[in-house]
Amino acid sequence: MLPLCSEKELGELLARKEEEWRALQAHRAQLQETTLQTTRKHLEETQGKLQRLQEDFVYNLQVLEERDRELERYDVEFTQARRREEAHQAEASELKIEVAKLKQALTRETRHVEELQHRHQLMLQEHHLELEREKCPARGRGSEVQEEEEEELLQEFESEIQRKDHEFQLRADDMSNVVLTHELKVKLLNKELQALREAGAQATESLQKAKAEHIQLQRKLQDHALELQSLEAVKDARIKDLEKKLQSVQLARKRAEETFRRKNEELDRQAREKDTLLAAVKGSHAKQLHELEAKMLELQAHCETLEGQLRKAEWIRADDAKEKNALIDKLHEDAAALKAAWDAQITQMSKEAVSKDLQVQKLQEEEAKLKAQVAGFQKDIDRYKQQLSLAVEREQSLERDHVQLGLDWQRRCDDVERDHIQRSEALIRGLTRARDQVSAKLEETEKALHRQETLLKAVSLERDQAMETLRRHGLLPGQEAQVPPQQRDRETRKDFPSSEIQRLQEQNAGLRNAVAQMRREMELLSGHLPSAHPEECPDANPGAKAAGGPALPDHFLALEAEIQNLKHKLEVLEEQRQGVREPVKTSLPTDDPHPGAAVTDQACIALALRKLGDRVHLLNLLVTQLKKKVRLALNT
Repeated sequence: MLPLCSEKELGELLARKEEEWRALQAHRAQLQETTLQTTRKHLEETQGKLQRLQEDFVYNLQVLEERDRELERYDVEFTQARRREEAHQAEASELKIEVAKLKQALTRETRHVEELQHRHQLMLQEHHLELEREKCPARGRGSEVQEEEEEELLQEFESEIQRKDHEFQLRADDMSNVVLTHELKVKLLNKELQALREAGAQATESLQKAKAEHIQLQRKLQDHALELQSLEAVKDARIKDLEKKLQSVQLARKRAEETFRRKNEELDRQAREKDTLLAAVKGSHAKQLHELEAKMLELQAHCETLEGQLRKAEWIRADDAKEKNALIDKLHEDAAALKAAWDAQITQMSKEAVSKDLQVQKLQEEEAKLKAQVAGFQKDIDRYKQQLSLAVEREQSLERDHVQLGLDWQRRCDDVERDHIQRSEALIRGLTRARDQVSAKLEETEKALHRQETLLKAVSLERDQAMETLRRHGLLPGQEAQVPPQQRDRETRKDFPSSEIQRLQEQNAGLRNAVAQMRREMELLSGHLPSAHPEECPDANPGAKAAGGPALPDHFLALEAEIQNLKHKLEVLEEQRQGVREPVKTSLPTDDPHPGAAVTDQACIALALRKLGDRVHLLNLLVTQLKKKVRLALNT
């Protein structure tokens, strides 16, 4: 029974191992599906990041195009300002020419005034001379009239001179005012030209700076575009590698719990490394922010200086015309817009640089993580291969052990079957021998009964003859003599033990029938036992136990029923034997000529019955042993 139990335990262990292996495979498949989903999500995130980078790149290109358009507009405005400056310079040159002309006219007027004064003096001198000449001949006239005329002439001449001087003075004042206004205009135009030259120089410098920055930005954008192209190529290659690795991982869905624990530890370590890298990135980002803030402060200071210069230019050009004010306001607004755009561009470029640096760092971290995962996957694959090889070797060894165990079981079952067949053959031989003995004893009892019947017949005949002779000779008592012969014969037949003999004959016939039935039942039992003995061997075939197990209790129930029937028949025979023994004792007279024969017949019958009881007891023992075996087989 132990090999059978061990085989059952081995089968259960194999079933449990198969269930555990299936559960582990399902768990591994689920985990691989989760990792596949996470990698797909990660791939979608990277694709989204790449799309965002492309959108940012397109946005940067749009911003650069806008900057190009603004620079073109600034170039147009600068050319217009240059043209205006040239026009102002032309006006200034024209004004200078006019001033020179006015100076020449002023010099001519001064010369003319001087000539007029000189002429007037000459005329005065001539007039004085004429007066003196006229005084000489007219001395003789009245001095009063001459004096009055002279005074009137002098007054008229002085008034005329004063009027001429006043007119000349007015004209000189007008000319000086005109000259002063022209000089002021020239000075203002010179100052304006200087301011415009300074503004033009600053504008050219800012334009050169903007062009240089534009070139740098274009170079940076080209570098970023190349980096993005390289990143896209690397990412495409990585995506292909990841797809191949995912296919290989999907094909190799065999992982153990230790790998998951190691992966979790690696993930924790990577998370810690990521935290450290994030802290370093935050520090570098803070440094970059400080640097950008310093640059912003410098730019603000520069802008403040520019604003101061613009305010000075506005203060200088406050007295200029409306066109100049409008131009200055427009330039001021353009400068403010340029400043705002420049600040926005600087902030945007700084943000883009920081975001791109962060994205590059994230991509590098992801690349490192993916490399680590690939290395881990390769290690897992190698370990799984080793485990598979070990499992194959273990399975081969288990198959060899299973085959060896099957051979051992087969050999043991053959031995047990051989032993059981030998025991069943010995039992059959013993049963046939016992049946032959019982049949021989029954034949002997039949012969003894037949002899007893013949003896009883002979005794009854002798008794009848003796009674007849006694009756014939009148040796019987008086009462019997008075009885008629027929009645006496009837009474003698009634009182004589021939009725008992008839009853004994009937019992003997019943006993014969019982013995024949017992013989038939023993033959049937000896015929059933060889067919039932192979089923009693629980070790003959472990696989046939399930099919032969339910038939054993029915067979033993049939045996028990037969044994109970035999017991009942044995009891009936025992009662019949007791009944036969008592009438024989009562019927046999003391003058029985063959008392030893009856005793021997009874002894033979008792011996046969005792042997039958022993046989029934042996059958009971066999049935109890078979019951025990069946119970053990059912329990195991």
